[in-house]
Amino acid sequence: MNSPEFFENLFNFIAIHEGCSSLEKGKNKFFSGVVDDNTLIYPYLDVTGTATIGYGNTIYKDNTKVSINDKPIKFKEAKILMLDYLILLDNKINSKLTVILNENQRIAIISLMYNVGKFTTILNFINKDENDKTNVAKFFKQFIFSKGIKLQGLINRRENEIKKFFFQNMSNIKQNISTRVLSLVVNYEDFSEHAILKNNKYFLGFGSKQYANGKKVIKGDFITLPDAKNLLVRELNIIFKIIKEKTKNNTQITQTKIEALTSLAYNTGIDEFLKSSLFLENIQKNKDLKKETFINYKTQTNTTLKKQRLDEYYLYYSDSNIDVSTYFDKRFNFDEIYNKKKKPLMVQKSKYDNLHYYDKDNSAVGQLTTALNKVNAALLNNWLVVVSLVAVVFITLKLKK
Repeated sequence: MNSPEFFENLFNFIAIHEGCSSLEKGKNKFFSGVVDDNTLIYPYLDVTGTATIGYGNTIYKDNTKVSINDKPIKFKEAKILMLDYLILLDNKINSKLTVILNENQRIAIISLMYNVGKFTTILNFINKDENDKTNVAKFFKQFIFSKGIKLQGLINRRENEIKKFFFQNMSNIKQNISTRVLSLVVNYEDFSEHAILKNNKYFLGFGSKQYANGKKVIKGDFITLPDAKNLLVRELNIIFKIIKEKTKNNTQITQTKIEALTSLAYNTGIDEFLKSSLFLENIQKNKDLKKETFINYKTQTNTTLKKQRLDEYYLYYSDSNIDVSTYFDKRFNFDEIYNKKKKPLMVQKSKYDNLHYYDKDNSAVGQLTTALNKVNAALLNNWLVVVSLVAVVFITLKLKK
């Protein structure tokens, strides 16, 4: 059986496309954002008229079909229902596959199966050991119709599954850097599932602007947290090697020092770092780097960046100071930092025909919050009305006496 991280990656990839529905009985009303595990999820009819609940499930664990008149289930039950089915599909693949798939290929195939069924057709195709991108794309793109109608949501999903199928597998990538520097970078870099535009470039994950194959991140791309971590490790490895090569003539330079500079170069951009004379020239001359050099490097008035530079400075000198080293190990626990970046299993859902993005203020959870605020306001107003009526009746009775 695959690792928990694999199923987390798989769950998030599929859940981004499926979404969880419905918040209202009989209506296909998706929600996004953080919700309570006890939020009730009602059955609804999907675009094909099939009774569905949760993340596109049409049957329960005991194989009974979902009916539109079924009682609602809790959000946590919807997640378990989906995970159970994903484990079932993974086992089905294990029993029928005659070729070896990497993690990303397996996720793409399970996503397709989860959405369209047709297990035998899909497995027969995969067992041909087909790796030609044109043929794989052609096969996936057969499944973009619902009742003969081409749906944009399905087109987007197939495109993402094709990307996933050919996304370089990095789950077993060798980590040349220590967990210390990885923790430091993850701590300060925001994680974004979806491509976001900054300074005319698209970034995703932990600030990555290109993939392992060299392709640039473009509008509409998204990535799961485990893939983002692996992509980050790859980028840090590359930067580490560049800086190691540039400082090889300095016998005093240690791995820890190179790692501190790796964090800094990742944050500012390796090209910018190499152009600067503040670090490499001083290192080549065997000069110590001052705290102010770190703190003032491309931070302007940004206090968070100044804190990051200070931590990079401490890391730089941590191998010669046991107190600083202990401080670092306590403060930067990778598992704790990484887990904080995790979202509750599938807490986002993009609009069906605009797959990759949702506006927080216009998302279903935003609408739900607004609706609840209105309800609360209405209840408050009603309560005031009731209090006023009671007061009027009380005064009237008093006057009659």
